[in-house]
Amino acid sequence: MATVAQAENPTTYVHVGFSSVFPDRCLITVANPSTMYAQQYVQGGGTEWSLAPAWTGSVNDLDASNLPWNARMAQDGTVIVL
Repeated sequence: MATVAQAENPTTYVHVGFSSVFPDRCLITVANPSTMYAQQYVQGGGTEWSLAPAWTGSVNDLDASNLPWNARMAQDGTVIVL
């Protein structure tokens, strides 16, 4: 899952949690400290586990509940839960 937030710097922080809008779906927040760019993805429906883009913007606009980083993203896009 390589993202635009990861593009310029391989050090990307990730929060894996649940969506407050859809509490039965996983919400993944990705942020890059060098660009201050952030993206969020929500778990899709259906039988396959998929992610759909949910939000794009500045790290400064993220809700505080998404800031306890509990994962990192490897350069190949793999999410590594800490």
